[in-house]
Amino acid sequence: MVRLAEALILHVARWLPWPAGTSFYVAALVLGPLLGSLVTEPAAMTLLALVLKRRHFDRGITPKLAYATLGLLFVNRTIGGTLTHFAAPPVIMVAAKWNWDTPFMFATFGWRAAAS
Repeated sequence: MVRLAEALILHVARWLPWPAGTSFYVAALVLGPLLGSLVTEPAAMTLLALVLKRRHFDRGITPKLAYATLGLLFVNRTIGGTLTHFAAPPVIMVAAKWNWDTPFMFATFGWRAAAS
């Protein structure tokens, strides 16, 4: 899963106009939270943290950037759970009762979260 996530992020990063390291970092922080719609949000953030650890943290980034990245991971983790009805535990609890399926989640909440 970690290698799949890393490959997906790397593929997107190649399309960005910045140096490779910066492109990967930005792609990871944009795409990573969206992976939370395919797996649970905590799993997506764990995958993203492992990928960023290998690519950036192990290479000696500044403590300020490291803490800012971790803070951003904690804030962004809620985005992916709004795209589907099965990724966020609070949504899972009410989805069946309130008839919230993936099209409803994406149309009502998901596109707004991804665009913000």
